[in-house]
Amino acid sequence: MMRFALSLSYKGSLYHGWQVQNDKISIQQIIEEKLSLIIRTPVHTFVSGRTDAGVHAVKQVCHFDVEAVHVDKVKKLLKSLVYRLNSILPEDIVIHEIKPVKSGFHAQRSASFKEYQYFVLSDAKRNVFLREFAWHIPQKLDLQSMRKACGYLKGKHDFTSFCATDSTAQTRIRVIRKITIKKIKFPPPFETKGNLLCFTFVGEGFLKQMVRNLMGTIIAAGLKKITPAQVRLALKSKTRAHAMATAPARGL
Repeated sequence: MMRFALSLSYKGSLYHGWQVQNDKISIQQIIEEKLSLIIRTPVHTFVSGRTDAGVHAVKQVCHFDVEAVHVDKVKKLLKSLVYRLNSILPEDIVIHEIKPVKSGFHAQRSASFKEYQYFVLSDAKRNVFLREFAWHIPQKLDLQSMRKACGYLKGKHDFTSFCATDSTAQTRIRVIRKITIKKIKFPPPFETKGNLLCFTFVGEGFLKQMVRNLMGTIIAAGLKKITPAQVRLALKSKTRAHAMATAPARGL
């Protein structure tokens, strides 16, 4: 048995997340089908972090194992495997690299940290070029309130209030190392005039829908619907109903 790591990016708008589902198209399903077709043996992938329906990913990492009888064949294909995969994958999925790794490598457990970015366009007018990559908020957002709210969320906490209610995680304690908010400017036709905000979350791991649930509450603070102190209370309550609605998938 030999293990391989695969790095890929995808635009998730047309897919129902990473994980294989019985009646819906997923990223994992397509990757496994195309890999199996080329190396002519069934492949099962394990991903660093499963994404929700409509969520995008840049240089996502997964791994897969190949039985000993097929290893030599895969090694011979390795140089051309990325090219061959990309030639038959949909245009919204791209493979960056495939390489052999040690047997102890695990795409999820070997990750030292994970980083998520969520984009929000705070502008009276929507931007048609960013509609699939940013959450459009027509009102002005208060940066100071949002940064103060983020301050309460950093560190080691029980994030039950920001976890999907159907999560099967054994513990909902997670560590967020850093949350930043930056203004981004793009040239025409993507011109945003500094109203495009990038929220970056860095942590050791995240729960199901955690980032989107955090974003829904942070934006509520930015809109002055709640105070930053109420964000802290929602966190401490360990009750999903005390936090705000889930942010749309397209911004993540």
